Amino acid sequence: MSITSDLLKEINLDDFVVLDLETTGLDPTSDYIIEIGALRFYDGEECESFNTLVKPDISVPDFITKLTGISDKDVEKAPQIENVLDELLRFIEDSPLIGHQINFDAAFIEYRLRSRVRDFSNWENEAQRFQYLSNLRMDTLFLARIFLPFLPRFRLSSVATHFGIDLEKAHRAIDDARATGNIFLQLIERSVACDSKILRQIVRLLYRNSARVKYFFQPILDYKQKHNIEFTSAGLPEDLAYFQKHYNIIGESDYHIDEIDAELAPEPISIERILQYLSHQGDLAHVIANFEEREQQKEMASLIAQSFNSSEFHVMEAGTGTGKSMAYLLPAVEWAVRNRNQRERVLISTNTKNLQEQLFFKDIPTVFAIADSSFKAVLLKGKSNYLCLDKWKATLIDMDQRLSLQERTRILPLMLWAEQTQTGDIAENTGFQLNQNWGLWSKLIAENNYCPGRMCKFYDECFLIKARSNARQADIVVVNHSLLFSDLVTDNTILGDYHNLVIDEAHNLEKVAGDYLGIRFNWWTFRNVYHKLYEEEPRQAGSLVQLEYRLSQANLKDSGSERIQKQISRIKTESNGFKVAIQKFFAELTPKLRNKYQNQRQEGHEETKIRYFRNFRYFSELYDTIEDLKVTMINCKRRLSELLNIYNDLSADSFQFQDQIHRELISIETDLTNLIESFEFCLKAEMEDWVYWLELPLKKESNDISFNAVPLNIAELLKKILYDRLYMAVFTSATLAVNESFDYYKNRVGLNLVESISVKSTLLGSPFDYQNQILFAISDFMDDPRNEKFGSQLTELIKEIHKNIPTGMLVLFTNYALLNYIYEQLKLHFESEKILLLAQGKSGSRTSIINQFREYKDSILFGTDSFWEGVDVPGEALELLLITKLPFDVPSEPIIAAKLDQIKKLGGNPFLEYSVPEAIIKFRQGFGRLIRHKNDFGAVIVCDNRLSRMQYGKQFIDSLPVKAGIYKDRKKLYADISKWFANK
Repeated sequence: MSITSDLLKEINLDDFVVLDLETTGLDPTSDYIIEIGALRFYDGEECESFNTLVKPDISVPDFITKLTGISDKDVEKAPQIENVLDELLRFIEDSPLIGHQINFDAAFIEYRLRSRVRDFSNWENEAQRFQYLSNLRMDTLFLARIFLPFLPRFRLSSVATHFGIDLEKAHRAIDDARATGNIFLQLIERSVACDSKILRQIVRLLYRNSARVKYFFQPILDYKQKHNIEFTSAGLPEDLAYFQKHYNIIGESDYHIDEIDAELAPEPISIERILQYLSHQGDLAHVIANFEEREQQKEMASLIAQSFNSSEFHVMEAGTGTGKSMAYLLPAVEWAVRNRNQRERVLISTNTKNLQEQLFFKDIPTVFAIADSSFKAVLLKGKSNYLCLDKWKATLIDMDQRLSLQERTRILPLMLWAEQTQTGDIAENTGFQLNQNWGLWSKLIAENNYCPGRMCKFYDECFLIKARSNARQADIVVVNHSLLFSDLVTDNTILGDYHNLVIDEAHNLEKVAGDYLGIRFNWWTFRNVYHKLYEEEPRQAGSLVQLEYRLSQANLKDSGSERIQKQISRIKTESNGFKVAIQKFFAELTPKLRNKYQNQRQEGHEETKIRYFRNFRYFSELYDTIEDLKVTMINCKRRLSELLNIYNDLSADSFQFQDQIHRELISIETDLTNLIESFEFCLKAEMEDWVYWLELPLKKESNDISFNAVPLNIAELLKKILYDRLYMAVFTSATLAVNESFDYYKNRVGLNLVESISVKSTLLGSPFDYQNQILFAISDFMDDPRNEKFGSQLTELIKEIHKNIPTGMLVLFTNYALLNYIYEQLKLHFESEKILLLAQGKSGSRTSIINQFREYKDSILFGTDSFWEGVDVPGEALELLLITKLPFDVPSEPIIAAKLDQIKKLGGNPFLEYSVPEAIIKFRQGFGRLIRHKNDFGAVIVCDNRLSRMQYGKQFIDSLPVKAGIYKDRKKLYADISKWFANK
């Protein structure tokens, strides 16, 4: 149905004002309005406008000018905010205010109104912030997150594009207001189209006295009931399109097994056919625009096909631009389909979810379109990614007991999605903002020992069970390294048996293995256990409170109920004691460690890691406190076990949610058992082939120390739990070799221990013309990076390089200390030059920083550890790459120190056998950030003179595909770079 004036009148939205502001920044207390756009809509049509530039009290920042097109010159003669505020208020009157993130815009107006009378009372309390601008406010972002659950982005431009609304002049106030008004009308239509059952649930969640309910959801629900409208087809085509995009199975209907015959020898695949796919006139060329035949890709695909046929392991370095995904997907699909009756499915594991989803939603559909035979592919993730229907339904029925006031609002983006999703995979629902709502999401996923399996009434609908079942009956299963190792440590209960494995981003294999085969816990691990069991403040919460409430509602008279009540009281006492003991332990341990190990003057993001051994002094000093903590944990577990024994004596269905609460308590008991064992293991630190360390938190006021223990024999463990079960495996990445040899990598991940299967290795290189695409320079004229003058020299170099070549620059650091120092030295300089300077830890999330870096072509980005890999910025947004130092691991880092000690004990040279090879691999990862496409070009400048002066530096230089220019003169470097860019 379409929006009519009658509908708008009935829901009291026939007259509303849309507001949008452009500002100098995000903080109403220190930033300024530079443009106001307001539109009045009457009966669904735009009828009046208010639009003006505003002169701020500061210069318009350059990045704001680039974003909006509004410069200092534009606002020079504009009125100040005080001169337009009353006119704006007269335009708005008492109409509802609509906006995309309306509270952001309204807060700027409210602050100016408060400034007039110098009344800033309750300003920091967002619930009581709006004292002078008292209009009803409705947020299109809030509504879009609810009614468009499959939309990948929720910026105004993205929502406008979804509805086909023209927004040619984005980030200009009146144009943004116009788009927002039309989006609001579309969202009203969507809300009327929504199933009334979902609207009722939203009303229940928000309470009837909520302004959102009173003035939006309830009027729409009343309108639907009055006109007997249950739901309409509005948006159905778009929703169906999103279902197809987000359905985590490809080719489900085409999967059939005639007869399983594991004894039959596998049928080899045709290498010639694989090569035909990849030829310049082959199948791929017909479905991929501008497809190029690449010899490296063909060689890689041919070798992988041979590895399948011969049952081999193969380590393959494939440089950027090779097209390795297609090179392994085509043979994998051919092998799995030809040998389906022998259950020869292929697992493909990636390090990141981004690559996992790129493979599944981009590359595999391409292969599906051209493959000789249909195949079934499944995207599988860990259980924490999937909605548990049992917990979801229980939460909606029991929302008063299970959700806080804030959670009742935050859960709304799940409402429509939960009804529509085919997968239950929360990655579909960007509107929920998982990274900000992990605590809430954790209440809605199946935990260890919670799931009752086939006994669950939602078993046949269970998203996790369906995903795992489909993965076991598939040709291709795409997982990530985390899930791969989660499966290995649980004896393959997730993935089942498999014999063929492709590991992409294989340079991360050892690290991920250490993370999952080791132990890690912190204050929050303890807190989560007692919080789930029983928490007294700020309000009573936990499974015991649930149980107590349900028992009171059931009015049971039998002795079992009385025994449970007494046991609940005992556990509450133990849980409170557990909480006090935990707080005491961490409160006593933290200052001792800080005083001994942490630089009190140190600021920023450097963690303090403390390796310890058996009979660690600070555990001995806290002996009594530790013993008290152990006793409280053991008592808590004992009381909980006693409660579960009593629980088993109750008759079924004695009270509501009896089964769910029982399973929650079993899950908590398991968590508590594991925590007791882990705590004991780490305190004793008795295993000589493990490394133990503590990490002090970044925030000085925090007591959240983390305990870590990792086995040192990762290579042996990988051989035992992974390689021994495989017939075929491929290990591939852009960086695996050191000095064109794979020996170092094979030794680190245990491939040198494999005896029953042939392990081959191939260095494929890259199709890029690095000699013509990259100028590689070493600034030999700078001091050693360990010299105190290095920081000021680096500051000057960055300033001068960008002055000579004003283009996108990525500067890679090896630690936050130097990054923060250089950032503070250059911040004012680049602000005055109107150059956007972005820094990890300073300028927002990693994703936000990279997006801004892509958008502003002459910006500068400072990044450390995580920016050395996974950053993909092709084109002119990144044409200068500065590597400040060679990325040697800090030798005092506990796990690094342990590995170095291990090599030394065996009579080796730790620096040459471990430190240099590890640094070379990371150095090559950083170097690879620059050239991402055959048309890219740029300069790489390494500021570490050890590269040119130390003997081991030659190994770094020889590991790169381009010759190095060693510059002993600063001016010569500037001149050559300028000349090189001019020629390009």
